Amino acid sequence: MRILIILFIIFFSFSTQSENIAKCENLFNSYDLEKCLKNYKYMLKNRELEISILNLSGKPYKNGVIFVHVCDKYQPKYKYTNSTGKLTISFSELIIHQCPSLIKINIRTGFGMCPNGKSANTVWDSLKVQEILNLNCFKNNN
Repeated sequence: MRILIILFIIFFSFSTQSENIAKCENLFNSYDLEKCLKNYKYMLKNRELEISILNLSGKPYKNGVIFVHVCDKYQPKYKYTNSTGKLTISFSELIIHQCPSLIKINIRTGFGMCPNGKSANTVWDSLKVQEILNLNCFKNNN
């Protein structure tokens, strides 16, 4: 009986690790894509996502002010990138519940980075799963 329980635990520990690595492919089969995106959404629930942010010159955006919109919902607090230019976003159950299957994160800096005092911005989404985002002065409509 103990051997069976140990094998069961080992099997499920490997299956969760393989789920973390899997990334959705942009296939023509919309059902499979939707199913994959929903699984990825479920995987992000109650977890943190760390994304590297690069400034306009391609260097890490260190200790910078960031405003975050997850699935078009503004997060009540502004955030800072850390000393290496990484931004950490927590996906609470409430945030994930409000998102459709494709999760989009709109990231905007404080004002003054772009011409005419405008803010720089970028977008992360759960289909591309980018590890590094480049800030730019153009509005992202992805």
